[in-house]
Amino acid sequence: MTVMPVATVRFRPNPLRIGLLRGGLELKQFFRGRESVIFSFLFPILLLVIFGAIFNFNIAPGVKFTQYFVTGMIAAAQLTNGFQTLAIQIPIERDGGVLKRLAGSPMPPAAYFIGKFIMVYVIGLISTAAVLLIATLFFGLHLPTSGSKWLTLLWVTFLGVLACTLCGIAFSSVPKEGKRAPAVVTPVALVLQFISGVFFVFTDLPKWMQQIAAILTAQPTP
Repeated sequence: MTVMPVATVRFRPNPLRIGLLRGGLELKQFFRGRESVIFSFLFPILLLVIFGAIFNFNIAPGVKFTQYFVTGMIAAAQLTNGFQTLAIQIPIERDGGVLKRLAGSPMPPAAYFIGKFIMVYVIGLISTAAVLLIATLFFGLHLPTSGSKWLTLLWVTFLGVLACTLCGIAFSSVPKEGKRAPAVVTPVALVLQFISGVFFVFTDLPKWMQQIAAILTAQPTP
C-alpha cells in the first residue's frame, strides 16, 4: 500500500493585518505611560501658550507670529513623536529583549514598523487637533474653511509623520545602549527644530544656518 504524501499548507501572516493589531497594542502601551502622554501632548501646548503670549506681533501683512508658530509647533510635534520617540524607544526595546522575542514569533518585521507608524500617526493627529484648538480659542487662529484645505492638511501631515517615522527608525541604530539613547537623540532633535524656523522666523536666522536647514529640514511657510 502506497501512502501519498500530504502537502502542508504554510500559514503566511498578513503584515498589514498584524500591523494594525500591533498599532493598537502600541497605542495602549503609550497611553499607559503618563509621562509620555504628558510630554507628547502638553509640551507643544505649553510652548504655544508661552511664545504666543510673548510674541504678539505681525511678521507679515495679515499674518501674526502665533499663526506662523502654530505651523511650526505642529511640525515639531510630528518630529518629537516620530523621530525622537522612536529613536529612543526602539533601542530601549532592543536592550530589553523585546525585538529578539518578536523576531522569534511569526509576526513579520514589517508589521512591527506598521504598528509604530500607526501609533505615531494617531498621536500626531491628536496633538495637532489640540494645538489647533488652543490656538483658535485663545490666539485668534483662523482655521481652513474648505474641505480641500483640510484634506491638504491631512495628507501633508501623513507624509510628515511617515518621513519622521522612517528617520526615527533609521536613527535608532545610532545609540548603542537604550539608556543612552535620550542623550544621543534629544540634542539632534532640538538642533533641527531651532535651525528649521520652528521657534523663530526662518528668514531671520543667519544665512549659514538657513543653508544647513534647507538641506536637512523643511521650513514652515507663513
